[in-house]
Amino acid sequence: MSTEIISFKQLFAISGLIRLALLLYGIYQDEHSVLKYTDIDYYVFYDSLISLFRNKGSPYDRDTFRYTPLLTYMMVPCLWNIHLGKVLFVIFDLMCGFYIYKILQKINTKFPVYGTALWLLNPMVMAISTRGNAESIMSFLMLLCLYLFINKKYFLSGAIYGLSIHFKIYPIVYSIPFSCFFIYEFSKKKEYKYIKDWVIFGLSSIFTLICVTYLVYKKFGDEFLEHTYFYHMVRSDHRHNFSVWNMVLYMEQIPEVIKQDLFVVNNNKLGPLNMNVIFDNKFLSTFPQLAICFIVPLILFFKETTKSDITEKLIKIISIQTMLFVHFNKVITSQYFIWYLTYLPFFIDYFMDQFENKEYFGLIKLAAAWVSGQAVWLLFGFLLEFKNKNVFIQLFVAGCTMLIANVYVICKLIESI
Repeated sequence: MSTEIISFKQLFAISGLIRLALLLYGIYQDEHSVLKYTDIDYYVFYDSLISLFRNKGSPYDRDTFRYTPLLTYMMVPCLWNIHLGKVLFVIFDLMCGFYIYKILQKINTKFPVYGTALWLLNPMVMAISTRGNAESIMSFLMLLCLYLFINKKYFLSGAIYGLSIHFKIYPIVYSIPFSCFFIYEFSKKKEYKYIKDWVIFGLSSIFTLICVTYLVYKKFGDEFLEHTYFYHMVRSDHRHNFSVWNMVLYMEQIPEVIKQDLFVVNNNKLGPLNMNVIFDNKFLSTFPQLAICFIVPLILFFKETTKSDITEKLIKIISIQTMLFVHFNKVITSQYFIWYLTYLPFFIDYFMDQFENKEYFGLIKLAAAWVSGQAVWLLFGFLLEFKNKNVFIQLFVAGCTMLIANVYVICKLIESI
């Protein structure tokens, strides 16, 4: 029986007030400080809106706008007040908390309010939405998809899933655990309704994705495909990138380094290796990421466990897969962490069991591994970008350390499945 000391309504009200205070503080800081509170991406969204509605052009007239134009249309309230877009993102942020709570109740979690608090009172989550980053929209879409899914509304769930892929292509990897769910259920119960449900979910997803994408393409043409999808397949940002591939991407910007040959031992013979093979081969970074994101969910889903029921297991595997996708990606920025922090509340029983068993050191190690990995990288990133120090080797080691730390966290979370 739950012993939570706060109700969901109280938590929701408190978290809403904190976000309101941050929104007002952000407006004040923007007006009175050289260091702005609002995320630079928010101005990208706003400028795309101005380009589309006031200049009668394209949202892609704004450099670095790499999103679906649907996001631009969602920014329409900003035509009346520039800050209303942030209000919209905060509303999505709070709605995420609502659906997290509903899902936690549905899967019979012992501490649904505490789990929801891991989202609603998370400083990073609050900062991301109140600074004007749109990641709360993606989190909302996936949580709504999962809520409908566990309530067996597969057609609607599939439609929302297809829409989420349109917004950002990365959720397409979730097709693996979703498919595993139906296959697992069919293999255990031998009922063909699971195959029918799989087909309904899949066709609904594909139909929605194709229809929405076609309508947007019809209006904005090739530039929509180029900036929204193709760009991210060859993206090579090296600034503020936590990935172990950061140094490779950094050196891609130096053509004389790419063109030089290095002498290596190859088949017991000393011969040249063109650096272009290393730096321009995106396959080297993409293949391990996709292989891990494909293999690990398969292994976890068909591994016999007693700790989680099938729907809880699905959500936890999606969270593990998201962490793997993010930390093995060639580009990792702070906002990417929201992609898997969305699912952190579904591990609340695991965290509370450790707490009640007085395994405090285990919880501290998890938090310390995740935070310290970023802190070390940020230290050397600061020295490189702002102090012009030659810390390339240290930064690469910091990236490797961060990856190892997060793999450790992933392994511990897998124990709860």
